[in-house]
Amino acid sequence: MKETVGPDRELAAWADGVLARIDAQQGIDDELLAALGRGPSLREETLARMAEAVRAAALGLGPAGCAAAAGVPERLLHN
Repeated sequence: MKETVGPDRELAAWADGVLARIDAQQGIDDELLAALGRGPSLREETLARMAEAVRAAALGLGPAGCAAAAGVPERLLHN
């Protein structure tokens, strides 16, 4: 198996960093809602997922990455 070097390694590290920041943001959002003593409404959850997909697209991720960031199947993202 070939080890990634140069730009491929940098791109992989960048993508890992992007996904880590997305995960961290979700954790912060969950903690805030828990502190408020409630869970998100369906509307809030949908808007948050849409925002995550747009943010991932702005960071240069493709459709599969945007869907993963939003926590939805790629097919749903296309709809």
